Amino acid sequence: MLSFLSPGALWALPLAGLPVLLHLLFIRRAPRRSFSDLTLLREAHARALSAGRLRQWLLLLLRCLALLALVAAAARPVLHPRGASAAGAEEGLDVLILLDSSWSMRAEEAGRPRFERAVSVGLSFLRLLRPADRVAVASFSQGLDGELAFSPDARFAGEALARLRPGWKSTALAPALESAYAFLGRGEAHRRRAVLLLSDDSRHLLASLPSSGLRGIPGYDSRTLLLGLRWSQELSNAGIKEAAPASAGRSSVLVRSESFGKAPVSTSLDLWLRGRRVEQRALSLSEGASLSEIQLPSSNETELFGRLELRPDALPADDSWHFVLKVQPSPRVLYLHGGPDSLAAGRGGYFLRKLLSEEGRGFDAASGAEPGRMAYRLDAADMGRLSRLRLEDYSVVVLDDFQSVPPEVAEPLKRHVLRGGGLWIWAGDRLEEGGLESLADLLPGRLTGAYAPASGGLRADQAPASGPRGAFHWEDFDLANIAFGRRWGLEPSAEARVWLRDGGGAPLLAQKDFGRGRVLLWAASFDLARTNIALKPVFSALADTALSHLSAFTGERLWRCVRVGEPFERVWDGAQTAPARVEVESPDGRRTALVVRDRRVLYTQTREPGIYRMNLLGGSVQDESIEERFAVNADRSGDEGDLRPASVPWPQLRPEALREDFLLAVYGREARTLVLGLALLFLALEAVLIYPWRRT
Repeated sequence: MLSFLSPGALWALPLAGLPVLLHLLFIRRAPRRSFSDLTLLREAHARALSAGRLRQWLLLLLRCLALLALVAAAARPVLHPRGASAAGAEEGLDVLILLDSSWSMRAEEAGRPRFERAVSVGLSFLRLLRPADRVAVASFSQGLDGELAFSPDARFAGEALARLRPGWKSTALAPALESAYAFLGRGEAHRRRAVLLLSDDSRHLLASLPSSGLRGIPGYDSRTLLLGLRWSQELSNAGIKEAAPASAGRSSVLVRSESFGKAPVSTSLDLWLRGRRVEQRALSLSEGASLSEIQLPSSNETELFGRLELRPDALPADDSWHFVLKVQPSPRVLYLHGGPDSLAAGRGGYFLRKLLSEEGRGFDAASGAEPGRMAYRLDAADMGRLSRLRLEDYSVVVLDDFQSVPPEVAEPLKRHVLRGGGLWIWAGDRLEEGGLESLADLLPGRLTGAYAPASGGLRADQAPASGPRGAFHWEDFDLANIAFGRRWGLEPSAEARVWLRDGGGAPLLAQKDFGRGRVLLWAASFDLARTNIALKPVFSALADTALSHLSAFTGERLWRCVRVGEPFERVWDGAQTAPARVEVESPDGRRTALVVRDRRVLYTQTREPGIYRMNLLGGSVQDESIEERFAVNADRSGDEGDLRPASVPWPQLRPEALREDFLLAVYGREARTLVLGLALLFLALEAVLIYPWRRT
């Protein structure tokens, strides 16, 4: 089928008859003159007349055809491929340029990201459009990234295209095409419509399409021509698919790497912590996924942050995985005593210090072994030095070996518990009756007097059977052999909860919540002169459970990682003091100030992967560092890293032959060169006919 890109030039077609008009205007009759007999001359003239007239008519025809070919060339004739319609070509083209901004477009081909090359192709494409054409520009990833509108001119569209940048979301083509069909469908029906898809045309691009293909997209219009790009190089890629803690309570990371392509990929997996590479492991990846477990080094830091990194390849965007592992800090315990020999051998303070500071004394309920020291750090101080201590530096205060608690000691202890701290009171031999009167409002019960129990033993009532070292059963310990030489009577309050009782069923250990903190009251001593519990394995289990309950310490390792576009929420629980505001700094240096409301803060501007830093401002934050972090990674739940080319159901344009492929796909092949060639052929034949050939 034939059409013309400049049909206005066809008004010059009558010029093709100019040679005939000139021939008629300049024709002259021969003058008549008297002459002798011309019989022989007439016979010769008659023989040459037929050949001369044929030559003249051929010259006239060739000149007309040459002019006709020149006029047709000026009208830019186009040969349309089979099935293409020429209707509406003269009315102009409505074209929508969709630029893929997903992170797979960061793949590098010949040392240049495909996104930059796609922008260059789009700018070159704009130079092919005619004044009657209209163009709109938009980017897409998970659907369109903005509103659609036709640009005033191609220059404006080029500026808009050059301002677009690649993002960090995965590709979802179907929603973008649905919006494109709806937008172009609102234009004039007689104009031609096309969508230029500047994407990598990889396999993941088709994942969002319905099973029926393009026809299954709502609003699909078969009259809208869809065009894509054809890349000259096929890229292979390997990347980190996912990383997560290997198991609860262990500082190790399970890394899932993935390779796309049949050939095995030799690479390395590096572990970086705080900007320093601490481990490198060689990997050989075949097609599919591979699992690796990386053990994080032991550290006293409350945060372990860094990245896991593969050797860079064609797509560096999925070669790194950022992580932040929040490690709950070891609680500090203050042993506050009132006697000079409270830490002497055989006293309760001695056993507590030995339990928390020496190796080999910790209780492991899972294996029954004693794997090492507990997670608590113990300081000891005389009660008289309390005014020189910062109680906010301690999670738990253990009060032991005192006669009474004076008001100047009781008030700081109350404020400590109200703010979320823990208090464990040991009622020892030196305690006087009424010695705890200053702390009466926070106690879980009232002490009634000292006595010697008639029977020994210990039994659990409502005591938790778990701590940072895991769950256990009180029945696993020989509680019947626990002996008490002297203890205090305990009358629990209504809001108290009894943890342990003695062999006769009398309450021995009770707990109560006070403000944001918790209080435990042990109605006995841990001195060896009054009980043998400190020599039994149950003592480490009891201390671990009590201290973890009072300090809210679980030994938890919290994985602080979200995906690009997902909000990060930080919540402060009752055992922590929330700051007044938080300032978040993104990897590119952008700072955002947030106000803490209801003990929580929500950050939504996770636009790029990396480590985000949070500065906690306005107030003392117990058991938290002033600076915290969280990690953001691109969404890798799909096969965005699969760069292998797909069999796409639309024509593809070669960047190096953009004009030719565009004209062929949209308008057909332009035949102006062919028509000009015919004009030259006609002129050459004319030159042959008018040449004065002579016989030799």
